[in-house]
Amino acid sequence: MEIEIRNASHDDINDFYYWRNHKKTRNMLKNSEPISWEEHNNWYLKSLARSDRVSLVVLLKESQLKIGCVGFDIKENYSIISIIIDPKFRKKRLSQISLDKSIEFFKENNSNIDEIIAEIKTENIASKKIFTKVGFILKKKDENFNLYKLSIS
Repeated sequence: MEIEIRNASHDDINDFYYWRNHKKTRNMLKNSEPISWEEHNNWYLKSLARSDRVSLVVLLKESQLKIGCVGFDIKENYSIISIIIDPKFRKKRLSQISLDKSIEFFKENNSNIDEIIAEIKTENIASKKIFTKVGFILKKKDENFNLYKLSIS
């Protein structure tokens, strides 16, 4: 399956809300509590307006079905990445290509970024494997999270 990446828009707000609040997704987030529609709406609209945040949507190219999202929180010369794949599309080998293509898309428009950082819950074995396959290197472990880095300069 081929995928496509595009910038998120107002039209994606419901998808982001569903993906973020799904129980399997929440279990792997820093804040694993469900969020209200009001909280999500406020965050999402602010997120789209921020110049230091890039929110991407991952789609199946042929059908244009949305399968997930990738976010980049830009700091000075690095970015913190997050990814959520729609639970219906997990275990279909789409995460790695989604991550890879999203990073390519991000790099094209953010040449000042040297490094991408991923903070992954220690028990999230699937994400650790996927990020490693894309080229991220484990830099730090603690009880709850592992820190991975990818040099893109």
